[in-house]
Amino acid sequence: MNLYSFAESVLKLAVPGVLILLAGYALIRNDLKKYLSLQEQRSKGSEVHWMNLRLLAHERLMVFVDRINPENLFIRLHRPGITLAELRALALQEIRSEFQHNIAQQLYVDQGVWDTVAGLKGDTLTLIKNVSAELDEEAEGLELGRGVLLRLSVLDHNPYELALKLIKQGLLPAKKR
Repeated sequence: MNLYSFAESVLKLAVPGVLILLAGYALIRNDLKKYLSLQEQRSKGSEVHWMNLRLLAHERLMVFVDRINPENLFIRLHRPGITLAELRALALQEIRSEFQHNIAQQLYVDQGVWDTVAGLKGDTLTLIKNVSAELDEEAEGLELGRGVLLRLSVLDHNPYELALKLIKQGLLPAKKR
């Protein structure tokens, strides 16, 4: 077999093959473009979904901080004639319950935001326990609320406001912080 007949055989096989590939590409080109476009939209949709989850988590943590803030906590839990022991138990249970209800939010927030919220919860529990230990067990629950609020009033910065500020900052992209 000489070179000319070899080239002729290759062309007889290659040309139809190339034509079939081009025809196939022309047939599926629009479908391929649609598929790639859908993949891109899904990716963008996933980013939007993730941002929505982050936004909801930050929102829930803000509500949590507001609910455990003693200024709101004791108003919500106080009943006429409630004893110190009853109010302490109710407050501690309420804080723990609220925290457990929001535990999964740590998946969607920065570690610093979560550490701040978890630390604030622990500090609030400690504050209530320490103030109640200083009071007479026969005291009214109102005294516990007063004592806790008095302790908070002497601080240079309100830790609940600082936590809310940090949570809000956690929503900003890193370059805007």
